[in-house]
Amino acid sequence: MQKISLGLSLAFALVTSAGAEPSTAEQFRPYYPPEALAAGLNGEATLRCNISPALVLEKCRLVSETPAKAGFGAAALRLAALTQPNPHAAFPPERNRIMTFRFTASPLGITPDTLKPLVVVKNPDWVRLPTPEESSRVFPSTATADQGRAVVQCHVAVDQTMADCRVVAETPEGQGFGPAALELTKVFRMTPKTYDDVPVAGHPVIVPIVFQRPPPAKSRD
Repeated sequence: MQKISLGLSLAFALVTSAGAEPSTAEQFRPYYPPEALAAGLNGEATLRCNISPALVLEKCRLVSETPAKAGFGAAALRLAALTQPNPHAAFPPERNRIMTFRFTASPLGITPDTLKPLVVVKNPDWVRLPTPEESSRVFPSTATADQGRAVVQCHVAVDQTMADCRVVAETPEGQGFGPAALELTKVFRMTPKTYDDVPVAGHPVIVPIVFQRPPPAKSRD
């Protein structure tokens, strides 16, 4: 895990199908909740999964789905069970990874694309990281905890910025660490590549961020 000053530490992992030809709408259609698709309804489901060294999603559990009872949770679990081993991967096994599946009715699509083997980012090139002052400014002023954690999902834009960021988890909840993480993503710049050296611009990334309360300012007396 890479350390950043003022108590912010950051780890980066990408699970996506960046190295493969994307699946088509017709390939996705059998896995989209049929009533939701007929109604043109978009949705998402968040799972907690283990990830094998070959990037197979295992023992996935549903965390949440939006909208509720529209079938997106069951669809995401079904899609997670479809992941195939990636023969090029040698990823350290990981437990309890948050995975968010997004369903779009028009144009029809589902991300991540588990119909193709998954890949993971290696050696991300952080072009720009938060400065100590930027990290200090976003620590929630109303937080009672001295440490917090937030996990955000973003897309890497072609200009190296993090776009379409959203909070997928925060601990402790309700103390502002999710919004603080979103604010901090505005200064990230990165050019990651996959194990196969495929650029990943436009693909979803998961960024866990840990916040530590900055020390009090020294008195000038």
